[in-house]
Amino acid sequence: MHPEILRIDEMQTNMRIECYIKYLNDKINSNNAEMRINISLLIQQLIIFRKYGI
Repeated sequence: MHPEILRIDEMQTNMRIECYIKYLNDKINSNNAEMRINISLLIQQLIIFRKYGI
C-alpha cells in the first residue's frame, strides 16, 4: 500500500481508539457518579435504621 494511505489508515485507527477510550472514560465516570449516589443513599438508610432501631 502507498505510505500516504497507510498513514491515513493509521490516523483513522488512532481516532477510533481515542473515541473508544473517551466513551469508556465517560461510562466509567457516569458509573462512578451513580455508585456515589447509591452509596450515599445506603448510608442515609443505615443512619435512619440505627436512629430508629428498625
